[in-house]
Amino acid sequence: MKQRFLFVIRGKLGDTLVAYSALRELLLRHPEIDATLIVRRNYLPLLAPVAGLSYALMPYRGRVQCWWEVFKRRWRHGPWDACAVLWGTGENLAQLARASGAPRRVYLDGRYKNTFPEFPELTPHVRQVDPAWRVARLFDQALPKPEKLVLDSLAQRWHESTAKCAIGICPMSDEKRRNMSPDTLRQLLEKLAQEHPDNPLYVLLNPGEEALFPRDASPNAQPRVFRTLDDLVNIYLELQAWHGTDTGLYHLAAGMGIPCIEFFGPTQPSSNAMPAQDNRPMRLAGLGEMHCEEKTCTSAVCLNQAIRNYCGMAAPLALDATPVGCPLRALDEAQLTVNTPHENPDPQTR
Repeated sequence: MKQRFLFVIRGKLGDTLVAYSALRELLLRHPEIDATLIVRRNYLPLLAPVAGLSYALMPYRGRVQCWWEVFKRRWRHGPWDACAVLWGTGENLAQLARASGAPRRVYLDGRYKNTFPEFPELTPHVRQVDPAWRVARLFDQALPKPEKLVLDSLAQRWHESTAKCAIGICPMSDEKRRNMSPDTLRQLLEKLAQEHPDNPLYVLLNPGEEALFPRDASPNAQPRVFRTLDDLVNIYLELQAWHGTDTGLYHLAAGMGIPCIEFFGPTQPSSNAMPAQDNRPMRLAGLGEMHCEEKTCTSAVCLNQAIRNYCGMAAPLALDATPVGCPLRALDEAQLTVNTPHENPDPQTR
């Protein structure tokens, strides 16, 4: 008889997709698990199961709605055997675990011991996927760490698409210190127009970001505003490559199988980019793998300089607008004008 497992992932787009990769690895090795996955409602189309990878999806619309849905399924089918949180925080997760009736309850760490008495050993994580992977390993100690993010149904759609002619550019994230400036975006578009003169260049923008699109952009560049993830997926089906900043939109592109060049500013390439992904993470050589904690930064000089270097712009940007503690201030000019393409061997033993 199959065991019934309830998994919960509650986070932003990138965190959700990366955590899902750990669950996917577990379910591919254990088809005997009868799994239900709770994720935010608008992410459901991204995680549709395929043949050979079976699980049920439950939308998270709100705390009360989700608790009630879990309770109803428990009443109809009996309690789950296990409830595991692969990503997320908040007391509402404890309420879901109690509603599941599961005797085995697993959380990412020991914050909610009264409800989640089981959690993995707390060790420094190397990659973004590590917290979810450590939870999944409690159900399979030999579970390998995911080497790449695969969104099976979307990847199949992208590979079958006959419209793959455009180059996608994602200049914005949800954090100002990871956003391209309009001038940097213009420079990147000029370079890509030279490299791909016959391909349209799609600049991916949320509503309200249209002003970022440079008026003097290359003729083959065009803004593509998306209002929903369905809109974005349909745009991605037309892409043959993706260039952009560190954002959840990168993880979606990578999971679909689109070759990516991802530019990093304050964040760590080896943490966010999976080693077997078809991508080229780039960052200023002088920053190495350091993570910048200057959350008040709004200038994004480190990111914009890395893109300028990629575009062949020789002169470094001024550091006047950076916070006093900005790590760029300790670098010499040679370290500011060279990028490092990052590789991640990521040994499984860590």
